[in-house]
Amino acid sequence: EQFHVSRAPIREALQRLRALGVLESHQGSGSFVSDNSPLEAMETILSCNTVTKQQIVELLEFRKIFEPYCVQKVAEIATNQQLFELEKYAPSHDTIKARADIRTLTFEMDVAFHRDIVFLTNNTLFISMYEVISNLRLKHISFFVGIRMDHERILEEHRDIYQALICRDAKLASELMYKHLVYVSDLM
Repeated sequence: EQFHVSRAPIREALQRLRALGVLESHQGSGSFVSDNSPLEAMETILSCNTVTKQQIVELLEFRKIFEPYCVQKVAEIATNQQLFELEKYAPSHDTIKARADIRTLTFEMDVAFHRDIVFLTNNTLFISMYEVISNLRLKHISFFVGIRMDHERILEEHRDIYQALICRDAKLASELMYKHLVYVSDLM
């Protein structure tokens, strides 16, 4: 009555929330929010969705805020050894040109590069959030495979971000990460 809907849509909504693990039902007591953490509930909800263009746009909006901060933090706190290990995801221009499998290489390196940057923040909340969105992000890769993108440019931008990290230029690394994500957004 309060929402001006019949009981059928309410029952259906409750049933869907139970199926997603957000709610649990107790016979005779009613429905209750499950003990899942908010991140677990979000992951469950996101994993059930089909990939839409709107989802991709929203995910990229989030990443444009989140990842520039993460890379800035990494420039400030990571050890030299940790930074040097990122180089494998930021190949030199000559290495990129020599690879025949540039398309496959780009997606593998892109996922690993961005993941490792978030992990290097040592912030458990950031890492948990990234793991949730990375499941959705992996679904989006099939969308981006069909888009004509400059794979060499993606890896060259990784190289530029990596160079800023090695120089401990947190501001530049953050700016470059933002521009990198804007490039991908502009493909939409």
